[in-house]
Amino acid sequence: MGILPQWWTDHSLIHFQIIVSSQVNKQVCPATYRKGRDWSKLPKDKINSTFTNQTHFDPDGSVDQNYHVYCNHITETLDKLAPLKKIKSRRKLSAPWFSEELKLLRIQCRQAERKWRRLHLESDKRLLKTAQAKYKGAIAKTKALVYATTILQSPNSTKTLFNIIRDLSNPACMSNKVVCDEIAIFFEEKITKIVGGLSQGKASCQDTLLQMVEEELPAVSSMESFPPLTEELFNSLAHSISSGTPLDPLPHRIWKEHGPEIFPWMRLICCQSLEEGVVPEAWKQAVVTPLLKKPSLDPTIPAHFRPISLLPYPLKVLEKVVVGPCLVI
Repeated sequence: MGILPQWWTDHSLIHFQIIVSSQVNKQVCPATYRKGRDWSKLPKDKINSTFTNQTHFDPDGSVDQNYHVYCNHITETLDKLAPLKKIKSRRKLSAPWFSEELKLLRIQCRQAERKWRRLHLESDKRLLKTAQAKYKGAIAKTKALVYATTILQSPNSTKTLFNIIRDLSNPACMSNKVVCDEIAIFFEEKITKIVGGLSQGKASCQDTLLQMVEEELPAVSSMESFPPLTEELFNSLAHSISSGTPLDPLPHRIWKEHGPEIFPWMRLICCQSLEEGVVPEAWKQAVVTPLLKKPSLDPTIPAHFRPISLLPYPLKVLEKVVVGPCLVI
């Protein structure tokens, strides 16, 4: 550092040297891969000719057997036309407050959860809740310490303070795996209680309903069988469905794009289901998504969530097939 006087002015020039390190410590996130299909490269002409093959449908087989054969046929076709491959997925960096201690506590929670799901013992359930409470308490303490340290280190940084206030006032729902596990356990227990209550009062409820129907409801026309399910009616009903689930053998977009080739199979299975009065077991599974009842409620309390069931695409088509004639009557 030095001072250089200038002859044309009474000011002086100050010169100095600053050494700036070019090395910046960045948190590098390792690349992760998942298995998936490239649906954009699916050849339409080949899939049309493949899905039109109905030789594997067995009229003497059960609904579950035919649907299982149908799903296997779709999987074999997709493995030939759009095989599974590794797709690079983005992985978010860990939160700055997520320490090694929290990682160990999370591992303990997962171990306790697996043990409880395997044996379903009350002692294991108590250990699981204890581990989850300990993990949540450690998260709260670590967050408070990290935010307090950040505020003390940046007393004059308005941007940093506003970012902290935004993160604290608008917490991301469902970002904590422990909360997700608690919600899943809460839903399972709630469904078990409902099923138990229905089984206990089933006979009395049936008698009460029959008495109400005989006394209050007027006589209505009955339907001995469903009307014939034509191809045009089935296609129109299938195209009116707007969503599906990840459990479906095909994405919802593929169902609609290749409907004329896929729907004949579906129509045969739906007709057989109506004739036998049996729904395939795969159609009874749903993807449950918890939805917060009100934005002002605490997202860490499982009772504040409402379960939203995403039903399989074929089951939605079957529902429309059944409801249509009933509404006419």
